[in-house]
Formats: sequence, structure tokens, C-alpha cells
Amino acid sequence: MNTLKEFKCYILTGISSTGVHILITLCCIELFKTPPPISNGIAFVFATIFSYLINSSWTFTKNINKSNFLKFLIVSLIGLLSILSATSVIQLLNIDYMFGLAFVVCIISPIIFALHKKWTFT
Repeated sequence: MNTLKEFKCYILTGISSTGVHILITLCCIELFKTPPPISNGIAFVFATIFSYLINSSWTFTKNINKSNFLKFLIVSLIGLLSILSATSVIQLLNIDYMFGLAFVVCIISPIIFALHKKWTFT
């Protein structure tokens, strides 16, 4: 599969994973009265597993295994820390949050995709 097609699949998987995260968070909060931080933690775990499975089987067409999942988790956590850092700096500089969102989508997401392509799924 060519890189552009993989990137499109990666974006669609990311949108789907976000939907899974939101759905699980809302269910935990509304149905089980779980506090939002814990609900988001639970949702992060399920969305990450979902994302790994779909990216493995569809985006990069690689076998599902423990080693790749560990790499996927490491890259995902790097992405999370990058997002939190970038948006925190933007907030501290009193720049509109939309710039931070654009930075995440246009800069961080492609970098995380490249890390997955070159390291996680090689």
C-alpha cells in the first residue's frame, strides 16, 4: 500500500478511535457514574487497543503481536505527551487554542504516522 493511502486509512482510524474514546467515556460517566478522569483513562486504554488492531490489520496490514503493540503504545504515548506539551506552551503564550489544534493536526499527527510507519509497523 502506498504512503498516501496508508495516511488516509490512518486518519480514518484516528477518527474512529476518537469516537470509541468518546463513547466509552460517556458510558462510564453517565451509566456507571465514574469520575471523568478515570473514565478518560479507561477510554484511552480501549481506544488505543482499537486503534492498534485497526491500524495493524487495515492501515499497515501487519500481523498483530505483542512486540508491535508495545511499539504502538510507546509511539502513542509520545504523541500524547507531544500534544499535551505543545498545547500547554500555546496556552502559556496566550495564543488562541485553535492554533494549537491546527498544530496537532498538521504537524504532530503526520509525525506520529511516520513513527508508526517507520518503527512500529516495520
